[in-house]
Amino acid sequence: MCFVIFGYGNADNECAGQIYGESCPKCNSNKFSQLIRTTKWFTFFFIPLIPYSTRYWLHCPVCRHSNEIDNREFNRLRPTAELNDRLHRGLVTFEEYEKNEANQMDKLMPVLRQELINKVRGGGANINDV
Repeated sequence: MCFVIFGYGNADNECAGQIYGESCPKCNSNKFSQLIRTTKWFTFFFIPLIPYSTRYWLHCPVCRHSNEIDNREFNRLRPTAELNDRLHRGLVTFEEYEKNEANQMDKLMPVLRQELINKVRGGGANINDV
């Protein structure tokens, strides 16, 4: 007799790090939020084979509320979260942290500026128009 065990729903949670300045919509805590990616897998004999669902979250450790975000927002916040994590684990000095944070802000500012323009003009603006 041969038994084959398939499954689904096993989830991996990856915490990319902590984000500061994102207040929780439920408890209004400004402490920090954890940036999390959850991936669900099809399994064969309890071995994850094929991912079938990936979701992204900002999780408040105070009230345990999670706010779902999209892939674009996750990728925008991930470098900052990873840098914060490296600082907390002592892998970078504060001077290196400040330098890297400034570089990330320089890359991020045109994107944030374009998002603001799009909101104000209803999505029809180009960053070079301003």
